[in-house]
Amino acid sequence: MPNVDCRVAIPDRSPGFPSPEENVYPVSRGRARGFTLIELLVVIAMIALIVAVVSPSIGSGLSLVKLRTSGREIAAALRLARTKAVKEQQIYYIGFDSEKGEVELASADANFQKTFRLPDGISFKEILTGDDQQTEEEETYCFFLPNGMAQNCSVKIGNERGRELVVVHDSYLRSPRIEEPEPEPLDRVSSNDR
Repeated sequence: MPNVDCRVAIPDRSPGFPSPEENVYPVSRGRARGFTLIELLVVIAMIALIVAVVSPSIGSGLSLVKLRTSGREIAAALRLARTKAVKEQQIYYIGFDSEKGEVELASADANFQKTFRLPDGISFKEILTGDDQQTEEEETYCFFLPNGMAQNCSVKIGNERGRELVVVHDSYLRSPRIEEPEPEPLDRVSSNDR
């Protein structure tokens, strides 16, 4: 019998597959992958800086929301006082206590009484009734008659940032309105600079 070599030639590598000697996932001999402590500290510092810049504007927005909400609550109390006076045919009044920051809606016979307090940071700046003169008393009242008539009253409220709203109840219009007063212009030249 002749000596025949039956071995098949096997290539060292199959196309598309690494050889067993090749490491598919090489191990890095230098740094491990990830973030360093300095990189994390830089990112935290940037976030803190952004929060420090944005937070005053958020506070200003919340203060304005409190002011507008308080104005709407006072206007709603004025409307409710007029409605209840007409419906129940008796005198109702709203009392504004500037010292406590409270608004009280009550009937003359004391069968109905509702009080709410202005939120922190909101205060009464000026309360005018009837003949447009501010009273020096701690409490000021606005009366609503059974025929739907009421005395004129104007309530100016403000926040700690200097923004103000005026709730005006005009006896002829019979419905309160909320106005934002025009800011007073600042004189750039004082009398000493002239």
